[in-house]
This record gives sequence, C-alpha cells and structure tokens, in this order.
Amino acid sequence: MRVTVLCWGHLTDYFGSDGFEVELPEGATIQIAVTLLEQREPKAAGLTRRCRYALDEEYAPLETPLYDGCTVAILPPMSGG
Repeated sequence: MRVTVLCWGHLTDYFGSDGFEVELPEGATIQIAVTLLEQREPKAAGLTRRCRYALDEEYAPLETPLYDGCTVAILPPMSGG
C-alpha cells in the first residue's frame, strides 16, 4: 500500500517539506512507517521518539493501522515565543 508522509520542524532537514510517498505492507501501523523512516535516516531517530502523529489530520497513537492512500503526519515538539 502507498502512504503519504508529511514532516515538519527539524524533520524537514532530513525528509524535505513537500511530503513523500512510501510503500508499506498491508496491515502496517504508524510505528512501522516511523521505523522505516528511521532506517532511511538514522539521525532522525532521536527526533521521532518525541513526536506526535496524525492520520488524515487526526492525532493517532503509534499502533494505529494504516490503509492505502492515507496520510501520516509527523509532528515534532515545538517551542517559541
């Protein structure tokens, strides 16, 4: 199945800001998608451990199953002033 991944914050340094598609096996979860990204770019692993995740614009836990055509957003913690 094909899933679109969107990244923000420091993760755009590793994956870009335009989003991209990944091929995942049927039954994959957000955790499996994140693990794939960490394997693709190990420097991002420290960031993804502190992120929140969304599936089709709704916050979702790592164990949430994905489906063909869905969008996963990786939302790093932000601070500002």
